[in-house]
Amino acid sequence: MIVIKYNSIFYRKIDRNKVQFDFLVTREEKGLYDDEIYSLGGKIYNIPHISKVGHFKYKRIVKDFFISHPEYSIVHCHMNTWSGLFLPIAKHCNIPVRIAHSHNTKNSSKGLGGYLGMLYKNYNKLFIKGAATHLFACGYDAGKWLYGENAADTEVTIINNGIDTCKFKYNQEIAKRVRKDL
Repeated sequence: MIVIKYNSIFYRKIDRNKVQFDFLVTREEKGLYDDEIYSLGGKIYNIPHISKVGHFKYKRIVKDFFISHPEYSIVHCHMNTWSGLFLPIAKHCNIPVRIAHSHNTKNSSKGLGGYLGMLYKNYNKLFIKGAATHLFACGYDAGKWLYGENAADTEVTIINNGIDTCKFKYNQEIAKRVRKDL
């Protein structure tokens, strides 16, 4: 499976004898989780950001990646509106399972900025439902924003963000310390 964007809690907990995540990332510098991904058996493939190479060259780079890596039968894209750019290419390259995963409820101001950037992101949204085989979201509002209200009501699988609940388990010593500090 090739994953576009890192989701650490799930990757740490899955049975990597059954499923291995590899990552296609749109950066050239080392990432915060790279060492952990490598230590867990994952591969990381780096491609330049679209802002460095432009729309058409970027699409070609992504297509070349999928063509040169036929071992991947699943693409799980966590990049919101960018799913509309990646998943049609994955579909064209005959990748059978193509998952879009929404984590936002509005366009981010980061990345391609300004009015044209927002138009471009919204334009990409138009291609998601036609290319994705599965629509995931971390909540109803995230599904509604990326896929539309009708899809959120009928087609979206909600997968809550992973939280390691053990970190929040009651601990009497910690409770005493916090009470004393407060």
